[in-house]
Amino acid sequence: MPSDIPGMTPHGGYRSKIVTLEALSRISRDAKARGRRRVLCHGKFEVMHPGHTRHLEWASRQGDMLLVTIAEDTAEWASQVPVETRLENLAALSMVDHVASVPCLDATRSIAALQPDVLVRGIEYRTFRRQLAEREKAELGRYGGELLFSPGSASLGLGSGADRDLGGASAHQASLLTLIERHDIKISHLEEVLTGFSGLEVAVVGDCIVDEYLFCDALGMSAEDPVIVVRPRSKDRFVGGAAIVAEHAHALGARSHYFSVLGADATGEFVREHGSTVGVEYHVLADASRPTTVKQRFLAGGKKLLRVSYLEERPISDNLADELVRGVEEVIGDLDLVIMSDFSYGVNSPQVRDRICALAREHDVRVTADVQCSSQIATVARYKGIDLITPTEREARMSLFDMDGGLTDIGMRLLEQTGNKDLIIKLGENGLLIFKGQWEKGVLADARTEYLTSFADEVRDPMGAGDALLAACSLALAAGGDIFEASILGNVAAAIEVLRVGNVPVTRLQLESKLTGLLEPLLEVKS
Repeated sequence: MPSDIPGMTPHGGYRSKIVTLEALSRISRDAKARGRRRVLCHGKFEVMHPGHTRHLEWASRQGDMLLVTIAEDTAEWASQVPVETRLENLAALSMVDHVASVPCLDATRSIAALQPDVLVRGIEYRTFRRQLAEREKAELGRYGGELLFSPGSASLGLGSGADRDLGGASAHQASLLTLIERHDIKISHLEEVLTGFSGLEVAVVGDCIVDEYLFCDALGMSAEDPVIVVRPRSKDRFVGGAAIVAEHAHALGARSHYFSVLGADATGEFVREHGSTVGVEYHVLADASRPTTVKQRFLAGGKKLLRVSYLEERPISDNLADELVRGVEEVIGDLDLVIMSDFSYGVNSPQVRDRICALAREHDVRVTADVQCSSQIATVARYKGIDLITPTEREARMSLFDMDGGLTDIGMRLLEQTGNKDLIIKLGENGLLIFKGQWEKGVLADARTEYLTSFADEVRDPMGAGDALLAACSLALAAGGDIFEASILGNVAAAIEVLRVGNVPVTRLQLESKLTGLLEPLLEVKS
Protein backbone atom coordinates (compact mmCIF):
# COMPACT_ATOMS: atom_id res chain seq x y z
CA MET A 1 0.00 0.00 0.00
CA PRO A 2 1.53 3.39 -0.93
CA SER A 3 2.50 5.36 2.15
CA ASP A 4 1.67 8.75 0.61
CA ILE A 5 -2.11 8.27 0.46
CA PRO A 6 -3.72 11.08 2.51
CA GLY A 7 -5.45 9.76 5.63
CA MET A 8 -3.12 6.75 6.04
CA THR A 9 -2.12 6.01 9.63
CA PRO A 10 1.62 6.82 10.00
CA HIS A 11 2.66 3.38 11.37
CA GLY A 12 4.35 0.41 9.79
CA GLY A 13 3.15 -3.17 9.95
CA TYR A 14 -0.50 -4.04 10.34
CA ARG A 15 -1.31 -0.57 11.73
CA SER A 16 -0.79 0.78 8.22
CA LYS A 17 -4.13 -0.86 7.36
CA ILE A 18 -5.91 1.71 9.56
CA VAL A 19 -7.11 4.66 7.47
CA THR A 20 -9.75 7.39 7.49
CA LEU A 21 -13.02 6.83 5.66
CA GLU A 22 -11.92 9.35 3.02
CA ALA A 23 -8.67 7.45 2.42
CA LEU A 24 -10.57 4.16 2.33
CA SER A 25 -12.87 5.63 -0.32
CA ARG A 26 -9.86 6.45 -2.50
CA ILE A 27 -8.43 2.96 -1.96
CA SER A 28 -11.78 1.45 -2.95
CA ARG A 29 -12.01 3.55 -6.16
CA ASP A 30 -8.45 2.59 -7.10
CA ALA A 31 -9.22 -1.11 -6.55
CA LYS A 32 -12.36 -0.84 -8.69
CA ALA A 33 -10.36 0.75 -11.51
CA ARG A 34 -8.02 -2.26 -11.38
CA GLY A 35 -10.93 -4.70 -11.60
CA ARG A 36 -10.71 -5.96 -8.01
CA ARG A 37 -13.89 -7.20 -6.31
CA ARG A 38 -14.32 -5.25 -3.06
CA VAL A 39 -16.09 -6.74 -0.03
CA LEU A 40 -17.30 -4.66 2.93
CA CYS A 41 -18.05 -5.72 6.49
CA HIS A 42 -19.40 -3.29 9.06
CA GLY A 43 -20.12 -3.58 12.78
CA LYS A 44 -19.16 -2.62 16.31
CA PHE A 45 -16.41 -5.27 16.63
CA GLU A 46 -15.84 -4.39 20.25
CA VAL A 47 -13.34 -7.20 20.83
CA MET A 48 -12.62 -10.10 18.53
CA HIS A 49 -14.11 -13.53 19.24
CA PRO A 50 -14.59 -16.76 17.25
CA GLY A 51 -17.83 -15.59 15.63
CA HIS A 52 -16.20 -12.45 14.25
CA THR A 53 -13.34 -14.49 12.83
CA ARG A 54 -15.68 -16.95 11.09
CA HIS A 55 -17.65 -14.06 9.60
CA LEU A 56 -14.59 -12.18 8.33
CA GLU A 57 -12.92 -15.28 6.93
CA TRP A 58 -16.05 -16.11 4.95
CA ALA A 59 -16.41 -12.53 3.75
CA SER A 60 -12.79 -12.40 2.58
CA ARG A 61 -13.46 -15.33 0.24
CA GLN A 62 -16.23 -13.44 -1.57
CA GLY A 63 -13.85 -11.06 -3.35
CA ASP A 64 -10.31 -9.77 -3.80
CA MET A 65 -10.19 -7.11 -1.07
CA LEU A 66 -11.84 -7.04 2.37
CA LEU A 67 -12.65 -3.58 3.71
CA VAL A 68 -14.02 -3.20 7.25
CA THR A 69 -15.66 -0.22 8.88
CA ILE A 70 -16.51 0.03 12.57
CA ALA A 71 -19.04 2.18 14.38
CA GLU A 72 -17.66 5.03 16.44
CA ASP A 73 -19.35 6.07 19.68
CA THR A 74 -22.63 7.89 19.05
CA ALA A 75 -25.37 9.46 21.15
CA GLU A 76 -27.25 6.13 20.88
CA TRP A 77 -24.39 3.82 21.73
CA ALA A 78 -20.97 4.01 23.39
CA SER A 79 -18.44 1.19 23.39
CA GLN A 80 -16.55 0.01 26.46
CA VAL A 81 -13.57 -0.57 24.16
CA PRO A 82 -11.80 2.48 22.64
CA VAL A 83 -12.18 2.86 18.89
CA GLU A 84 -8.39 2.81 18.47
CA THR A 85 -8.21 -0.62 20.13
CA ARG A 86 -11.03 -1.99 17.97
CA LEU A 87 -9.32 -0.72 14.82
CA GLU A 88 -6.03 -2.35 15.80
CA ASN A 89 -7.74 -5.67 16.64
CA LEU A 90 -9.19 -5.82 13.13
CA ALA A 91 -6.08 -4.55 11.37
CA ALA A 92 -4.06 -7.34 13.00
CA LEU A 93 -6.12 -9.97 11.14
CA SER A 94 -4.50 -11.20 7.94
CA MET A 95 -7.80 -11.46 6.04
CA VAL A 96 -8.58 -7.73 6.57
CA ASP A 97 -7.01 -5.42 3.98
CA HIS A 98 -8.06 -2.02 5.37
CA VAL A 99 -10.18 -0.71 8.24
CA ALA A 100 -11.72 2.64 9.10
CA SER A 101 -14.21 4.04 11.61
CA VAL A 102 -17.45 5.88 10.86
CA PRO A 103 -19.85 7.82 13.12
CA CYS A 104 -22.77 5.56 12.16
CA LEU A 105 -24.16 2.32 13.62
CA ASP A 106 -25.47 0.99 10.31
CA ALA A 107 -23.48 0.50 7.10
CA THR A 108 -25.27 3.06 4.89
CA ARG A 109 -22.61 5.76 5.20
CA SER A 110 -19.82 3.24 4.50
CA ILE A 111 -21.72 1.92 1.45
CA ALA A 112 -22.20 5.43 0.07
CA ALA A 113 -18.52 6.30 0.53
CA LEU A 114 -16.96 3.05 -0.67
CA GLN A 115 -19.54 1.62 -3.10
CA PRO A 116 -18.35 -1.96 -2.48
CA ASP A 117 -19.29 -4.76 -4.83
CA VAL A 118 -20.52 -6.80 -1.86
CA LEU A 119 -21.71 -6.08 1.69
CA VAL A 120 -21.52 -9.15 3.93
CA ARG A 121 -23.81 -9.34 6.95
CA GLY A 122 -24.43 -12.12 9.46
CA ILE A 123 -27.37 -14.44 8.92
CA GLU A 124 -29.33 -12.69 11.70
CA TYR A 125 -29.81 -9.73 9.33
CA ARG A 126 -32.21 -11.94 7.37
CA THR A 127 -34.54 -12.24 10.36
CA PHE A 128 -34.37 -10.11 13.49
CA ARG A 129 -32.40 -7.27 11.85
CA ARG A 130 -34.18 -7.43 8.51
CA GLN A 131 -35.30 -3.78 8.51
CA LEU A 132 -31.72 -2.56 8.84
CA ALA A 133 -30.61 -4.97 6.11
CA GLU A 134 -33.35 -3.66 3.80
CA ARG A 135 -32.09 -0.07 4.23
CA GLU A 136 -28.55 -1.16 3.47
CA LYS A 137 -29.73 -3.23 0.49
CA ALA A 138 -31.52 -0.16 -0.91
CA GLU A 139 -28.29 1.85 -0.64
CA LEU A 140 -26.39 -0.93 -2.44
CA GLY A 141 -29.08 -0.97 -5.12
CA ARG A 142 -28.30 2.61 -6.13
CA TYR A 143 -25.26 1.40 -8.03
CA GLY A 144 -25.74 -2.39 -8.34
CA GLY A 145 -24.02 -3.61 -5.17
CA GLU A 146 -24.90 -7.00 -3.65
CA LEU A 147 -25.88 -8.03 -0.11
CA LEU A 148 -24.70 -11.46 1.09
CA PHE A 149 -25.23 -13.24 4.41
CA SER A 150 -22.37 -15.20 5.96
CA PRO A 151 -23.07 -18.62 7.49
CA GLY A 152 -20.82 -17.75 10.43
CA SER A 153 -22.00 -15.51 13.27
CA ALA A 154 -21.18 -11.85 12.79
CA SER A 155 -22.66 -10.52 15.97
CA LEU A 156 -22.12 -12.65 19.03
CA GLY A 157 -21.88 -9.70 21.36
CA LEU A 158 -18.74 -8.81 23.32
CA GLY A 159 -15.60 -10.79 22.91
CA SER A 160 -12.90 -11.76 25.31
CA GLY A 161 -11.50 -8.32 25.93
CA ALA A 162 -8.06 -9.88 25.60
CA ASP A 163 -6.57 -6.92 23.73
CA ARG A 164 -7.37 -4.37 26.38
CA ASP A 165 -4.60 -3.08 28.64
CA LEU A 166 -5.41 -4.95 31.82
CA GLY A 167 -2.09 -4.92 33.55
CA GLY A 168 -1.16 -8.46 32.53
CA ALA A 169 -4.56 -10.00 33.29
CA SER A 170 -5.33 -13.18 31.35
CA ALA A 171 -7.72 -13.39 28.41
CA HIS A 172 -10.51 -14.89 30.51
CA GLN A 173 -10.01 -12.22 33.17
CA ALA A 174 -10.29 -9.57 30.48
CA SER A 175 -13.48 -11.20 29.18
CA LEU A 176 -14.88 -11.25 32.70
CA LEU A 177 -14.11 -7.56 33.24
CA THR A 178 -15.74 -6.66 29.93
CA LEU A 179 -18.95 -8.44 30.93
CA ILE A 180 -18.90 -6.86 34.39
CA GLU A 181 -18.52 -3.37 32.94
CA ARG A 182 -21.10 -3.90 30.20
CA HIS A 183 -23.80 -4.86 32.67
CA ASP A 184 -22.65 -2.84 35.67
CA ILE A 185 -22.30 -6.04 37.70
CA LYS A 186 -21.38 -5.33 41.30
CA ILE A 187 -18.96 -7.70 43.02
CA SER A 188 -20.96 -7.23 46.21
CA HIS A 189 -24.08 -8.50 44.42
CA LEU A 190 -22.23 -11.55 43.09
CA GLU A 191 -21.27 -12.28 46.70
CA GLU A 192 -24.91 -11.87 47.76
CA VAL A 193 -26.01 -14.30 45.08
CA LEU A 194 -23.43 -16.85 46.23
CA THR A 195 -24.50 -16.42 49.84
CA GLY A 196 -28.10 -16.89 48.75
CA PHE A 197 -27.37 -20.44 47.56
CA SER A 198 -27.60 -21.68 51.15
CA GLY A 199 -31.21 -20.55 51.45
CA LEU A 200 -32.44 -22.42 48.38
CA GLU A 201 -34.30 -25.69 48.04
CA VAL A 202 -33.99 -27.42 44.66
CA ALA A 203 -35.32 -30.55 42.97
CA VAL A 204 -33.29 -32.20 40.22
CA VAL A 205 -35.15 -34.58 37.92
CA GLY A 206 -33.38 -36.81 35.43
CA ASP A 207 -31.45 -39.88 34.39
CA CYS A 208 -28.75 -41.30 36.64
CA ILE A 209 -25.52 -42.47 35.02
CA VAL A 210 -22.70 -44.40 36.66
CA ASP A 211 -19.38 -43.51 35.04
CA GLU A 212 -16.72 -46.21 35.29
CA TYR A 213 -13.08 -45.51 34.46
CA LEU A 214 -10.95 -48.58 33.79
CA PHE A 215 -7.28 -47.62 33.87
CA CYS A 216 -5.23 -50.03 31.78
CA ASP A 217 -1.68 -50.82 30.77
CA ALA A 218 -1.27 -50.95 27.01
CA LEU A 219 0.39 -54.22 26.02
CA GLY A 220 0.56 -53.54 22.29
CA MET A 221 -1.15 -54.78 19.15
CA SER A 222 -2.70 -58.23 18.91
CA ALA A 223 -0.87 -60.68 16.66
CA GLU A 224 -4.18 -62.15 15.47
CA ASP A 225 -6.26 -59.02 14.83
CA PRO A 226 -5.59 -55.28 14.33
CA VAL A 227 -6.69 -54.39 17.87
CA ILE A 228 -4.99 -52.87 20.89
CA VAL A 229 -4.43 -55.23 23.81
CA VAL A 230 -4.67 -53.77 27.34
CA ARG A 231 -4.48 -55.11 30.90
CA PRO A 232 -6.95 -53.51 33.40
CA ARG A 233 -5.05 -52.11 36.37
CA SER A 234 -7.63 -50.23 38.46
CA LYS A 235 -11.20 -48.97 38.33
CA ASP A 236 -12.98 -45.84 39.61
CA ARG A 237 -16.73 -45.36 39.73
CA PHE A 238 -18.56 -42.02 39.87
CA VAL A 239 -22.27 -41.31 40.11
CA GLY A 240 -23.08 -38.90 37.32
CA GLY A 241 -25.89 -37.75 35.05
CA ALA A 242 -28.64 -35.83 36.82
CA ALA A 243 -27.46 -37.23 40.16
CA ILE A 244 -24.24 -35.21 39.99
CA VAL A 245 -26.25 -32.06 39.23
CA ALA A 246 -28.11 -32.66 42.52
CA GLU A 247 -24.76 -33.17 44.27
CA HIS A 248 -23.38 -29.96 42.79
CA ALA A 249 -26.44 -28.10 44.11
CA HIS A 250 -25.91 -29.56 47.59
CA ALA A 251 -22.15 -28.89 47.57
CA LEU A 252 -22.83 -25.29 46.54
CA GLY A 253 -25.04 -24.83 49.60
CA ALA A 254 -28.63 -25.61 48.61
CA ARG A 255 -30.94 -28.24 50.06
CA SER A 256 -31.15 -30.74 47.22
CA HIS A 257 -33.72 -33.40 46.24
CA TYR A 258 -33.05 -35.93 43.50
CA PHE A 259 -35.84 -37.69 41.59
CA SER A 260 -35.06 -40.55 39.23
CA VAL A 261 -35.62 -44.18 38.24
CA LEU A 262 -32.90 -46.83 38.63
CA GLY A 263 -32.66 -50.43 37.59
CA ALA A 264 -33.34 -53.14 40.18
CA ASP A 265 -29.72 -54.26 39.99
CA ALA A 266 -26.39 -54.12 41.79
CA THR A 267 -25.45 -50.83 40.12
CA GLY A 268 -28.73 -49.30 41.27
CA GLU A 269 -27.96 -50.45 44.80
CA PHE A 270 -24.52 -48.84 44.52
CA VAL A 271 -26.19 -45.56 43.58
CA ARG A 272 -28.63 -45.76 46.51
CA GLU A 273 -25.81 -46.43 48.97
CA HIS A 274 -23.82 -43.56 47.47
CA GLY A 275 -26.85 -41.27 47.78
CA SER A 276 -27.14 -41.95 51.49
CA THR A 277 -23.66 -40.49 52.06
CA VAL A 278 -23.66 -37.26 50.03
CA GLY A 279 -26.32 -35.13 51.71
CA VAL A 280 -28.80 -35.21 48.82
CA GLU A 281 -32.35 -36.40 49.53
CA TYR A 282 -32.87 -39.28 47.09
CA HIS A 283 -36.38 -40.04 45.80
CA VAL A 284 -35.53 -42.88 43.43
CA LEU A 285 -37.83 -45.57 42.06
CA ALA A 286 -36.90 -49.04 40.80
CA ASP A 287 -37.67 -50.47 37.36
CA ALA A 288 -36.80 -54.14 36.98
CA SER A 289 -37.24 -53.91 33.19
CA ARG A 290 -34.21 -51.67 32.63
CA PRO A 291 -30.60 -51.57 33.81
CA THR A 292 -29.12 -48.68 35.72
CA THR A 293 -27.23 -46.74 33.06
CA VAL A 294 -23.47 -47.42 33.09
CA LYS A 295 -20.83 -45.87 30.85
CA GLN A 296 -17.46 -47.61 30.94
CA ARG A 297 -14.40 -45.80 29.70
CA PHE A 298 -11.14 -47.66 29.04
CA LEU A 299 -8.01 -45.51 29.39
CA ALA A 300 -4.31 -46.19 28.81
CA GLY A 301 -1.51 -43.69 29.10
CA GLY A 302 -3.99 -40.96 29.93
CA LYS A 303 -5.88 -41.49 26.66
CA LYS A 304 -9.43 -42.79 26.27
CA LEU A 305 -9.49 -45.89 24.09
CA LEU A 306 -13.11 -47.00 24.17
CA ARG A 307 -16.48 -46.33 25.80
CA VAL A 308 -19.08 -49.04 26.40
CA SER A 309 -22.62 -48.01 27.42
CA TYR A 310 -25.20 -50.19 29.16
CA LEU A 311 -28.55 -48.41 28.91
CA GLU A 312 -32.18 -48.19 27.81
CA GLU A 313 -33.52 -45.17 25.89
CA ARG A 314 -37.26 -45.83 26.10
CA PRO A 315 -39.49 -43.66 28.32
CA ILE A 316 -40.38 -44.95 31.78
CA SER A 317 -43.87 -46.43 32.20
CA ASP A 318 -46.90 -44.25 32.91
CA ASN A 319 -47.18 -45.75 36.41
CA LEU A 320 -43.60 -44.85 37.26
CA ALA A 321 -44.09 -41.39 35.73
CA ASP A 322 -47.16 -40.84 37.93
CA GLU A 323 -45.25 -41.91 41.03
CA LEU A 324 -42.27 -39.70 40.21
CA VAL A 325 -44.46 -36.65 39.58
CA ARG A 326 -46.34 -37.25 42.84
CA GLY A 327 -43.01 -37.21 44.64
CA VAL A 328 -42.16 -33.80 43.20
CA GLU A 329 -45.69 -32.61 44.00
CA GLU A 330 -45.15 -33.40 47.67
CA VAL A 331 -42.22 -30.96 47.94
CA ILE A 332 -43.13 -28.37 45.31
CA GLY A 333 -44.43 -25.91 47.90
CA ASP A 334 -40.97 -25.74 49.48
CA LEU A 335 -38.97 -25.45 46.26
CA ASP A 336 -37.27 -22.41 44.75
CA LEU A 337 -36.00 -24.25 41.70
CA VAL A 338 -36.51 -27.33 39.53
CA ILE A 339 -33.64 -28.50 37.32
CA MET A 340 -34.57 -30.92 34.52
CA SER A 341 -31.31 -32.72 33.76
CA ASP A 342 -32.38 -34.72 30.74
CA PHE A 343 -29.96 -37.27 29.27
CA SER A 344 -32.69 -38.72 27.01
CA TYR A 345 -32.63 -42.17 28.63
CA GLY A 346 -36.31 -42.17 29.58
CA VAL A 347 -36.74 -40.62 33.03
CA ASN A 348 -37.73 -37.21 31.66
CA SER A 349 -40.53 -38.68 29.57
CA PRO A 350 -43.04 -36.31 27.92
CA GLN A 351 -45.48 -36.98 30.77
CA VAL A 352 -42.86 -36.27 33.46
CA ARG A 353 -41.49 -33.22 31.65
CA ASP A 354 -44.81 -31.54 30.90
CA ARG A 355 -46.44 -32.23 34.25
CA ILE A 356 -43.49 -31.08 36.36
CA CYS A 357 -42.99 -27.92 34.30
CA ALA A 358 -46.71 -27.12 34.63
CA LEU A 359 -46.53 -27.83 38.37
CA ALA A 360 -43.58 -25.46 38.74
CA ARG A 361 -45.37 -22.68 36.82
CA GLU A 362 -48.44 -23.13 39.01
CA HIS A 363 -46.30 -22.62 42.14
CA ASP A 364 -44.09 -19.87 40.65
CA VAL A 365 -40.98 -22.03 40.85
CA ARG A 366 -38.10 -21.44 38.42
CA VAL A 367 -37.32 -24.20 35.92
CA THR A 368 -34.04 -24.71 34.10
CA ALA A 369 -33.07 -27.59 31.81
CA ASP A 370 -30.34 -29.24 29.83
CA VAL A 371 -30.88 -31.99 27.25
CA GLN A 372 -27.97 -34.14 26.21
CA CYS A 373 -28.17 -35.47 22.69
CA SER A 374 -24.57 -36.32 21.84
CA SER A 375 -25.37 -39.91 20.86
CA GLN A 376 -29.12 -39.86 21.50
CA ILE A 377 -31.96 -38.61 19.33
CA ALA A 378 -33.37 -35.62 21.22
CA THR A 379 -33.94 -31.87 21.04
CA VAL A 380 -33.47 -29.09 23.58
CA ALA A 381 -36.52 -27.38 22.05
CA ARG A 382 -38.83 -29.81 23.85
CA TYR A 383 -38.54 -27.61 26.97
CA LYS A 384 -40.76 -24.57 26.44
CA GLY A 385 -41.65 -21.55 28.52
CA ILE A 386 -38.95 -22.11 31.15
CA ASP A 387 -36.23 -19.89 32.57
CA LEU A 388 -33.08 -21.32 30.98
CA ILE A 389 -31.74 -24.04 28.70
CA THR A 390 -28.01 -24.72 28.23
CA PRO A 391 -27.32 -26.69 25.01
CA THR A 392 -24.00 -27.16 23.29
CA GLU A 393 -23.61 -25.53 19.87
CA ARG A 394 -24.27 -28.90 18.20
CA GLU A 395 -27.40 -29.52 20.30
CA ALA A 396 -28.75 -26.04 19.53
CA ARG A 397 -28.15 -26.55 15.80
CA MET A 398 -29.69 -30.03 15.83
CA SER A 399 -32.84 -28.70 17.45
CA LEU A 400 -33.34 -26.38 14.46
CA PHE A 401 -31.92 -28.74 11.79
CA ASP A 402 -29.44 -25.99 10.90
CA MET A 403 -25.74 -26.81 10.83
CA ASP A 404 -24.68 -23.73 8.83
CA GLY A 405 -26.52 -20.70 10.23
CA GLY A 406 -24.89 -18.00 12.34
CA LEU A 407 -24.93 -18.69 16.06
CA THR A 408 -26.70 -15.44 16.88
CA ASP A 409 -29.51 -16.41 14.53
CA ILE A 410 -29.57 -19.96 15.96
CA GLY A 411 -29.93 -18.59 19.48
CA MET A 412 -32.61 -16.09 18.55
CA ARG A 413 -34.65 -18.70 16.70
CA LEU A 414 -34.33 -21.17 19.56
CA LEU A 415 -35.61 -18.57 22.03
CA GLU A 416 -38.44 -17.67 19.68
CA GLN A 417 -39.42 -21.31 19.11
CA THR A 418 -39.40 -22.25 22.80
CA GLY A 419 -40.51 -19.05 24.53
CA ASN A 420 -37.76 -19.58 27.12
CA LYS A 421 -36.43 -16.53 28.96
CA ASP A 422 -32.69 -17.11 28.67
CA LEU A 423 -30.29 -19.32 26.74
CA ILE A 424 -26.64 -20.30 27.11
CA ILE A 425 -24.95 -22.02 24.17
CA LYS A 426 -21.85 -23.90 25.32
CA LEU A 427 -18.86 -23.67 22.97
CA GLY A 428 -16.53 -26.05 24.81
CA GLU A 429 -13.04 -24.62 25.16
CA ASN A 430 -14.20 -21.44 23.37
CA GLY A 431 -16.55 -20.45 26.19
CA LEU A 432 -20.22 -19.44 26.22
CA LEU A 433 -22.75 -17.45 24.22
CA ILE A 434 -25.33 -15.87 26.49
CA PHE A 435 -28.77 -14.79 25.24
CA LYS A 436 -31.22 -12.71 27.27
CA GLY A 437 -34.54 -12.56 25.47
CA GLN A 438 -36.36 -9.26 25.18
CA TRP A 439 -40.05 -10.03 24.90
CA GLU A 440 -42.85 -7.62 23.95
CA LYS A 441 -46.42 -8.87 24.37
CA GLY A 442 -45.31 -12.47 24.06
CA VAL A 443 -43.22 -11.83 20.92
CA LEU A 444 -39.42 -11.98 20.89
CA ALA A 445 -38.36 -8.49 19.78
CA ASP A 446 -34.63 -8.95 20.28
CA ALA A 447 -32.09 -10.60 22.55
CA ARG A 448 -29.11 -9.19 24.40
CA THR A 449 -26.22 -11.44 23.39
CA GLU A 450 -22.82 -11.67 25.06
CA TYR A 451 -19.73 -13.82 24.70
CA LEU A 452 -17.69 -15.12 27.63
CA THR A 453 -14.44 -17.02 27.20
CA SER A 454 -13.80 -20.23 29.11
CA PHE A 455 -12.22 -19.66 32.53
CA ALA A 456 -10.39 -23.01 32.43
CA ASP A 457 -6.60 -22.84 32.76
CA GLU A 458 -6.26 -26.55 32.04
CA VAL A 459 -8.58 -29.37 30.92
CA ARG A 460 -7.95 -32.85 32.33
CA ASP A 461 -11.45 -34.25 31.75
CA PRO A 462 -14.19 -32.20 30.05
CA MET A 463 -16.91 -34.62 31.17
CA GLY A 464 -19.18 -33.02 33.74
CA ALA A 465 -18.40 -29.39 32.92
CA GLY A 466 -21.93 -28.87 31.60
CA ASP A 467 -23.45 -30.39 34.74
CA ALA A 468 -21.46 -28.05 36.98
CA LEU A 469 -22.41 -25.07 34.81
CA LEU A 470 -26.10 -26.02 34.85
CA ALA A 471 -26.20 -26.35 38.64
CA ALA A 472 -24.35 -23.11 39.38
CA CYS A 473 -26.24 -21.06 36.76
CA SER A 474 -29.59 -22.37 37.97
CA LEU A 475 -28.87 -21.64 41.62
CA ALA A 476 -27.65 -18.15 40.72
CA LEU A 477 -30.90 -17.34 38.90
CA ALA A 478 -32.94 -18.67 41.83
CA ALA A 479 -30.83 -16.60 44.26
CA GLY A 480 -31.63 -13.35 42.45
CA GLY A 481 -28.86 -13.11 39.87
CA ASP A 482 -29.50 -12.22 36.24
CA ILE A 483 -28.37 -14.43 33.35
CA PHE A 484 -25.03 -12.62 33.02
CA GLU A 485 -24.18 -13.02 36.71
CA ALA A 486 -25.37 -16.63 36.52
CA SER A 487 -23.14 -17.26 33.51
CA ILE A 488 -20.09 -15.98 35.36
CA LEU A 489 -20.69 -18.34 38.29
CA GLY A 490 -21.56 -21.25 36.00
CA ASN A 491 -18.43 -20.66 33.93
CA VAL A 492 -16.31 -20.66 37.09
CA ALA A 493 -17.89 -23.95 38.24
CA ALA A 494 -17.20 -25.56 34.84
CA ALA A 495 -13.55 -24.40 34.95
CA ILE A 496 -13.13 -26.10 38.32
CA GLU A 497 -14.81 -29.32 37.17
CA VAL A 498 -12.59 -29.89 34.12
CA LEU A 499 -9.50 -29.99 36.34
CA ARG A 500 -10.56 -33.35 37.84
CA VAL A 501 -10.95 -36.79 36.29
CA GLY A 502 -14.52 -37.99 36.82
CA ASN A 503 -17.62 -36.23 38.02
CA VAL A 504 -16.86 -34.65 41.40
CA PRO A 505 -19.14 -31.98 42.98
CA VAL A 506 -17.92 -28.40 43.01
CA THR A 507 -18.18 -26.84 46.47
CA ARG A 508 -19.13 -23.29 47.26
CA LEU A 509 -15.70 -22.72 48.86
CA GLN A 510 -13.99 -23.83 45.64
CA LEU A 511 -16.27 -21.56 43.61
CA GLU A 512 -15.55 -18.58 45.84
CA SER A 513 -11.79 -19.24 45.75
CA LYS A 514 -11.65 -19.51 41.95
CA LEU A 515 -13.85 -16.43 41.50
CA THR A 516 -11.67 -14.43 43.89
CA GLY A 517 -8.57 -15.44 41.94
CA LEU A 518 -10.18 -14.19 38.73
CA LEU A 519 -11.48 -10.95 40.23
CA GLU A 520 -8.52 -9.71 42.27
CA PRO A 521 -6.35 -8.58 39.31
CA LEU A 522 -9.39 -6.92 37.76
CA LEU A 523 -10.15 -4.96 40.90
CA GLU A 524 -6.54 -3.72 40.86
CA VAL A 525 -6.94 -2.64 37.23
CA LYS A 526 -10.22 -0.85 37.93
CA SER A 527 -8.73 0.96 40.89
